[in-house]
Amino acid sequence: MVSLRLFLVILVTLVCRELVTAEATTGISASISMLGFCLGFGLLVKFGAGWLLRNTPTNAGACATTSIGQAYERFLSLRPHLETTWLCLLPVCLIATPWGSSLHVWELESGLQGVSLALWFLPSVLALSLIELVAAQFDHLHLSCRTSFDNWELDPNKARRSEDLATGSKLGDWAYWNHWLLRLRLGSLSSLLSCTAPILMIGACSDLLLWFELGLGDEQRTALASAISLVCIVAWLPVWLGYWMGARPLTACDTKHSELLARIHQLQSKAELPHLKIMLVHSNQRWAGAAVVGWIPKCRQLWIGDGLLDRLNCRELEMVVLHEYAHVVRWHFVWRLLPVMWSLVAAVAVSSVLHSVLPDAESLIVTIRTVVVIVASLVMLIGIGWMARKCELDADEFACNLARRNCEWTQFHSPLAPAALASALKKLMSESPSAASSSWLHPSLEARLRNLAQIADHHAPITAVD
Repeated sequence: MVSLRLFLVILVTLVCRELVTAEATTGISASISMLGFCLGFGLLVKFGAGWLLRNTPTNAGACATTSIGQAYERFLSLRPHLETTWLCLLPVCLIATPWGSSLHVWELESGLQGVSLALWFLPSVLALSLIELVAAQFDHLHLSCRTSFDNWELDPNKARRSEDLATGSKLGDWAYWNHWLLRLRLGSLSSLLSCTAPILMIGACSDLLLWFELGLGDEQRTALASAISLVCIVAWLPVWLGYWMGARPLTACDTKHSELLARIHQLQSKAELPHLKIMLVHSNQRWAGAAVVGWIPKCRQLWIGDGLLDRLNCRELEMVVLHEYAHVVRWHFVWRLLPVMWSLVAAVAVSSVLHSVLPDAESLIVTIRTVVVIVASLVMLIGIGWMARKCELDADEFACNLARRNCEWTQFHSPLAPAALASALKKLMSESPSAASSSWLHPSLEARLRNLAQIADHHAPITAVD
């Protein structure tokens, strides 16, 4: 899920790219300064993690396990603040250091926008990777301590061997490597790459068009590159994102999940729902979520995290699946795009008016255009968040209506559907207190439970008629 912080990271990076000035500097000094800044931030994160651990008792037994668990939960609660801190430091890294100016000079000399854009986002990629590295070390410590204590109660001599088996590695101090790779694949870095992919694709296509020397102007080349990028992203998003996150097709040959696949196909046919390719995201129980991925109807996929299968019962899982289908049936992806289109139309209209009213004041136009882009972006962010939260509540209600009409276990007792969905939400959000609060794209758990309670009150139990 894309957080508001990551969206602002992209916005701040692009704004800094427009504000930076070209200054003569060497690429080596700029690279060293940028790497030093990112590593310094990583050391501060590591220092904070060490401070948490130093205040954690190390006695064997239940006390140590509880204390490590408390330190782990505290770090997870502080994790969003680390990303916010990097967001505040990002302009310093891009503008105050020679990194931004050297990229500006290099782009002017080479004309390669795609590579330059990728390098502009490199500091954020490094910072998020370092945060994930420290989080992975906490994952390893928490899992090792819990596993070791469980086996220590039974046989102290087997505790260390069970710890190695639990982590899936025998690399000693480097056993957190698997946790780090898993976090890179499923965490904030994945969301950042998903959002920056269209931007980087536009730059890469523009470079290719320039290399082929088609004789296009800058505006024509940018427009054609944007169109090509849009087609590629829309068509191939489920493929490359699924490969990155470890999504694999769920087939009837998979005996372990054949019952789940049969239930989903039964719901598809009975409720006449759109056909979606069912994918299982293998995350070692880390990702307990579901999502519909893709824009083209015949290319859409329904992703189900393996963390859902052990946490939810059959009814709860059906309600989660129906919630995702509700997003498709109700065309929520189009509604979520409306704020984006409104902002783009407003920005283009203001830019056109400025060019017609002030044809000779180029410097003033650039300043006003920058302000307009920032304001339009903020309005777009607010609009996307408001629309997304409304869509989530609407999907909850529509999923309950689908279950009431098509699920045998709730046809004659309508309140069972909202109760099952509410139970699923409580289970999934109880493990993360931050997930229960309102976010940019999701309403709070309290708001969703209140909405489901109203849905249950509106549908009185249906009595069977002979």
